[in-house]
Amino acid sequence: MNDAHRPLLAGIAAAVGTLMLLGVPSALLPTGIYRRMLPPSPVDYAFLFIISLLMGVFAFAFMNSRQNPSKSDYVAGSSLAPAFVAVSCPICIAPIVALLGTAAALAYIEPLRIPLGMVSVAVLCAAIYLKVKRCKACGAKHETN
Repeated sequence: MNDAHRPLLAGIAAAVGTLMLLGVPSALLPTGIYRRMLPPSPVDYAFLFIISLLMGVFAFAFMNSRQNPSKSDYVAGSSLAPAFVAVSCPICIAPIVALLGTAAALAYIEPLRIPLGMVSVAVLCAAIYLKVKRCKACGAKHETN
């Protein structure tokens, strides 16, 4: 495999992996094993695909940077927690229902899903920006064969 293709393959793998990691347990990607108690909205699908795409772009930038891990790497990974809450059914997340109960999960978590999704997208965008900015600052020449 050509080293020039490695960042692209890592980006595609990260995007597909994030899509599966968020989509299967939230039942946005039908598997027949699990069913959502509340029907998904178009916003759920939008966040799923945007966050997966951004994670793929970040993985591409990470593999292309050839630097030691930075804070932006950890920030990008931590954006998956709010992303999971944003795309999931609030009464399907067992720990939240166990802590709050079904009524409280609907009352308190449901209104936070869209802001949490927006936070996740913003954090991923910031992490990508910081990674690209740091890569440009290092002055490294990247071969593109």
